[in-house]
Amino acid sequence: MTDDPLKQTPWVELDRDNRLHKVKPGQGMRHVVIRYRGLAGHAHDPLSFATDGEYLEEFDPEAHDGMGEAGFTSDPSKAMKFESVRDAMKFTMKQPRRRPLRADGEPNRPLRVFHLELEWREE
Repeated sequence: MTDDPLKQTPWVELDRDNRLHKVKPGQGMRHVVIRYRGLAGHAHDPLSFATDGEYLEEFDPEAHDGMGEAGFTSDPSKAMKFESVRDAMKFTMKQPRRRPLRADGEPNRPLRVFHLELEWREE
């Protein structure tokens, strides 16, 4: 079994350009979604932002030259879905291939600019 959540999770796929695409799950499935809860730390002028409580709908880690771009929705049925908390956490730590490190040498993890909350939901 692989540790890559994108290979384990049938609802999220990567294309060859490292862009994510959602795949609609079946009915009555339990899954984890990611909710926006504000900006983290010293973040300023984010490329994408949301209203508190909105759900992560899409994320392209390679957008904006590896700085990433996230889209959020107030509709939980449109949220990206993960099989487990572990898979969702690993997803939030994703580093773009274009810019794997920040200017300070630390890992570049674009979604970590946000405070995020993981939530179990049933569809």
